[in-house]
Amino acid sequence: MTKSNFRALLVLAIAPLALPAQGPDVIVGGLTGPSAWGGQSGISAFSIGTTSCNIGNVPLVWIASTPQHPVIGQNLYRLKDGRFECVGISWLKHGFTALQQNLCGSCNANPNGNALGVGCSDPYSSNRNGNQSGLGPRYEVNPTSGVFPMPHSSGMPPATTSIDRRLQVLNTDLDPSQNAGARYFTEGQYIHRDDAQAGNGLNNASYREVGVSGSGSSFNLSPWIGPTVQQQPAIYAWQAIDPTVQIITLDVPNDGRYTVAYKVTQLAGGLAHYEFAVHNLNSHRAGRGVTINAPCGAIITNTGWRGVPHHSGDGPYSTAPWTSTTATNGVTWNTQTFAQNSVANALYWGTLYNFWFDSDLPPTAISIELFRSGSTPTVSSPLTGIAGAPEYQGNSFSASLDINGVQTNGSTPANVNVGLNTPFTLNFFSFNTGQLWDLGYGVSPLIPRSACAITTPNGQVLNMDITDPTFSTFFGGTLSSGFGFFNFSVTQQYPVTTIVGMQMVIVSPNLPDGIGLSQATRLSVQ
Repeated sequence: MTKSNFRALLVLAIAPLALPAQGPDVIVGGLTGPSAWGGQSGISAFSIGTTSCNIGNVPLVWIASTPQHPVIGQNLYRLKDGRFECVGISWLKHGFTALQQNLCGSCNANPNGNALGVGCSDPYSSNRNGNQSGLGPRYEVNPTSGVFPMPHSSGMPPATTSIDRRLQVLNTDLDPSQNAGARYFTEGQYIHRDDAQAGNGLNNASYREVGVSGSGSSFNLSPWIGPTVQQQPAIYAWQAIDPTVQIITLDVPNDGRYTVAYKVTQLAGGLAHYEFAVHNLNSHRAGRGVTINAPCGAIITNTGWRGVPHHSGDGPYSTAPWTSTTATNGVTWNTQTFAQNSVANALYWGTLYNFWFDSDLPPTAISIELFRSGSTPTVSSPLTGIAGAPEYQGNSFSASLDINGVQTNGSTPANVNVGLNTPFTLNFFSFNTGQLWDLGYGVSPLIPRSACAITTPNGQVLNMDITDPTFSTFFGGTLSSGFGFFNFSVTQQYPVTTIVGMQMVIVSPNLPDGIGLSQATRLSVQ
């Protein structure tokens, strides 16, 4: 199929165009095709057609056999069982000439094929984007600056099979009999030196949903499901389908952008499952590690990671999986440092890795440690849209304490003001009657969970500062002495101005931790 008649087959969603960007600005206006190229060793190969548009106000230089042309990446993603993952990537198509068509609006045509005119579009068919001789490796392209060497692919292994260099996907990730309910999304991305250096590199990826058919070792991507979604990488498809998915972006100064999408699924027993997808749009420095912070004392289990492998000798990047380390304040996944291995399996541009875990307490922040050197070693962001763990212990069936009937909501301690020599009442209650109990108190400020208060394995928080010199207990300071607990109230008063914090402990072998903690209370006597 020729480029001249290919445009008639496009089915697109064309977003309303704003005022032209300053400088050249290339986007993916449409995804077309696809083409299937057979398979080898349990892997199938495909290619996706891409139609670019210059929505800037300056022609985009497009000269073959020089560094002044775009390179085009193709990816495939799968949404299955609440996990959005990249299941295939290609090498890069090197552009060679620019037609002057009008997919994205009025075209101010450039007089020859050496530039894409303002408002003009240029189609590359899926067959052309799958031409192995025109595909170069990703590793030699700096996506932040758009710079790459020419000639490309110098010293790279030749394409000797039908799947080399093309968009490769495991058959097990495609087989409909093994992927019931899965949905698939293609993605195209352009990188161009002038576009990047004009500051227009954040809108160069677009996606489109596609079906999968076939069985055994023969698969096809078809038909298209809906139009192309312009100027968004495919990770945004997850949120478009599931509005509970949260998305944040992390920009590295003088480098590129990471997009983080995440979803929470509640489980039995007070646990939740957390799914994270981290996409590197155009960061040359790449990601070496991901840390997801959780409140002190969180119980984190069922950790996992998945990455999509580079192939056909690209790099040659390692495919070694990332390892995870769980600590008292969260979980970290990472690969080797650049000093250890300059071709380690980092999160390079145009790829997406997955991270997941279960926890009894919700995570609070995410950090990405960068692979290549630079002035900023990490980028971080709080996690929005996740209900946080209570900063202060709340009353429970096993241990309840209030002052004059005032109880905490968990986000702040219960605060009660009384006058000098004014009676106030401590109310004690527990369903664990007949057990040992004690009441700790001290004048130091109560400690919130986020400040790493002592946390029991089941998430209870001791908000008292037991290192406070004034800390004491009603029954000797062991938190396990005293007489068997029974429900009662005590009326007290203070003759001097003071602020005192209190928290009760029930000791019972019937409780998960062997103890139960009451809420934290704070009494101000004035």
